[in-house]
Amino acid sequence: MRRIILPLLILFAMGFTCPISAVGGLGGQVDELLPDPETGLDTLDNYHATLTISFTGSLDGQAVESTDTYIQSEWPLLEAKFTTFKTVDENNQPLFMLAGDVGEAHYNQVGQDSVCGVHWGPSAGGPSTFHLAFLLDPVGAARSAGQETVEGISTRHYTFDGASLNLPKDVQASGEVWLANEGGYIVKYSLKVTAADSYFGKGKQGTQQIEYQLTQIKVRPEVVYPDGCKPVLTDMPTMDDASEVIRLPGLLGYFSSSTLEAITSFYTDLFESRGWVLASDLGLEGEQAVLVFTHADSDEVSFLSVSPHGESMSVTVSMVGPQTEPTSAPGTTPQPGAGGDPVLHVASGLSILLGLDESQPGLPSYHMEAYHKIPAWEGGGVVQYEDWMIADVQGKNIHFSDRVLNPGGSTTTAEAYLIGEEEYDVENGKLQPQGPSMTQMAWVLWPLDPTVILGTAANNAQSSGTEVLDGRTAEVYTVDASGAMGGVGGVSLAVTAVSGRVWIDQETGALLKAELDYQADVKDQDATVMGSGTGRLEITVTQVGNVTVTLPGQ
Repeated sequence: MRRIILPLLILFAMGFTCPISAVGGLGGQVDELLPDPETGLDTLDNYHATLTISFTGSLDGQAVESTDTYIQSEWPLLEAKFTTFKTVDENNQPLFMLAGDVGEAHYNQVGQDSVCGVHWGPSAGGPSTFHLAFLLDPVGAARSAGQETVEGISTRHYTFDGASLNLPKDVQASGEVWLANEGGYIVKYSLKVTAADSYFGKGKQGTQQIEYQLTQIKVRPEVVYPDGCKPVLTDMPTMDDASEVIRLPGLLGYFSSSTLEAITSFYTDLFESRGWVLASDLGLEGEQAVLVFTHADSDEVSFLSVSPHGESMSVTVSMVGPQTEPTSAPGTTPQPGAGGDPVLHVASGLSILLGLDESQPGLPSYHMEAYHKIPAWEGGGVVQYEDWMIADVQGKNIHFSDRVLNPGGSTTTAEAYLIGEEEYDVENGKLQPQGPSMTQMAWVLWPLDPTVILGTAANNAQSSGTEVLDGRTAEVYTVDASGAMGGVGGVSLAVTAVSGRVWIDQETGALLKAELDYQADVKDQDATVMGSGTGRLEITVTQVGNVTVTLPGQ
């Protein structure tokens, strides 16, 4: 068997279908033992396979040594399979690839330290049928070596040579194979080949060792995910009329023709039946809502976002944080910004800052400046909006001004004072009488897209130390969630990648600073993806505890 890399890449990308043949007969000598090395794998509920191909020799007179390692785990009844490939390239640099499927969730990773990406949807070629055993040479004539138990499986042991593999006469080969008595599949396979040009190709000679073995056979009924790969959110139901359903790690998204009230009631009842508590409700006017749920027995936070999308409603349910028991004693809350899970800190920092998380006190007062460059689809192409939000916040008293630069160059502005339950617009620099304010919606709606961006970023947040910002100690998190969420949808964004840094107040867990670049799919009014655009989000919080918000003249 030669060193196969390119064919494997093709198999990863496209899958491969191969017919299954019957196992050869029993006895001291078998004329055709294993015409198809994949025989019998379809009888296993689950298994783990390892294939190692090592070579020591020379190429054009230069010493060559290599080892390729393939690992595969499969759960056929669950439509789940993960395959990894490790080697060292011609420059002696490590090469790592991973491909996997769990139902309609498709995983991929290139590079040991890169993100395990996942996307959702039917596979163009259907589930992959590629097995590592496909890379083994079929075995013809073989001699019985008795019965053995391997990995707890009763097997028939056979030995074979180069003639069994139809190899050239100048090739020296010896091998062994252990076949399960029940099912006929290969439990173990070993082959040593010493050869030159006739087998390895021009200018190459040496010895190749192939080792294949099944382990953990029928002992893992549940899918075991590789390190860094996360299961998609499968235990969260949809409305009965859901369409274009997407499930990703910690996220469910779809469209529904149900009403806002029906959707929010459905999920509020569902979360409460599972022991969750509604922690905050943005109380948005019109056909849109953002609800935040917490659980007394978990550090997880769940978000429900519902907004109009053409003639339907766009529904997003996201869950962030570890599924573990809290470390604090009952009735106490650990400081959210110090240590703990980076995912939870980055995802919840903005909610704590804006006072949307009732379980955290947040900051007493502060000054915030935010810049958001937003991609959109208009006039047959990708355009950019730019938004500057400046706010002084003291408890429930808020003074904000918002300026939006439209693609055509025009500018829209909004300014208002929100003093407790009272609302005051500012028009042309003049304070207007107290009364219902539509201007306040600029402040209420502003967090929606930043929440989606930060939520996407949180999925691969890594702690990178602390810094002092404006006199406050902040935990710093580096994020690089390229492809990790596969298109998380907010009110107007479908974020596909985020990178940058986030600073979280160590004392309160509130967001102090964010510098994030992102990529997002842009859609037309019918929710059809038309292209991709880039955006940037910057948030800076200063003057903590030193801001007072009152009406002008008071």
